[in-house]
Amino acid sequence: MQRCTDLEQAEELKRSLCRVMVAVAQDIPYSSTLEKITAVSPEIPHIAEVANHPNTITVRKNLANLRDRLPPPQ
Repeated sequence: MQRCTDLEQAEELKRSLCRVMVAVAQDIPYSSTLEKITAVSPEIPHIAEVANHPNTITVRKNLANLRDRLPPPQ
């Protein structure tokens, strides 16, 4: 029974991370300045991970928005 609870908690943590990364990405303006990109740069790898590996309905609904807001790869 404990294992099931641990898996449920892990899935909830994943969903929470996805919701937070969607919110962070939505706060990035389409015409970002260097200062804004610098400010969110620690979150960009996490946004990319969520955008490239959608695992929840929350992310699927906002996937296009996430990908559009990521800076182009270098």
